[in-house]
Amino acid sequence: MRGEGTCEKKVVVVARTHVCFICRSLLRVRGHIEGVAAHHFQKEKALKAIAKYSRLRDPKKVQQIYQDSMTYLEKVPRVEPEAILSILEFMGKRDVALEKIADNSIVDRLVREAFVDKLYKTP
Repeated sequence: MRGEGTCEKKVVVVARTHVCFICRSLLRVRGHIEGVAAHHFQKEKALKAIAKYSRLRDPKKVQQIYQDSMTYLEKVPRVEPEAILSILEFMGKRDVALEKIADNSIVDRLVREAFVDKLYKTP
């Protein structure tokens, strides 16, 4: 019988490879979010990185890429269901469950932990 104030303990068994996958995914998402934040606050470094990895020498083109990325890179990189559903529809795979393709749980966790807010907090 369960009474008030009691706590039922549950154990979940997960393969080590699954835990490693989750940890690597968390680190990748954190790294992406940190990179986007750095892009917002460290413009000169961002411009240098864009020039280096795009191999562009024209400052106007580098600046244009920077402006586009400021417009389109989101602070919180969620997978939007509408975008996935339109792709599935285009592929003729309307019966595929969205949960099999997209999972925002890692992003949701980082938002709950205020990770994104801390990065964008002005000093």
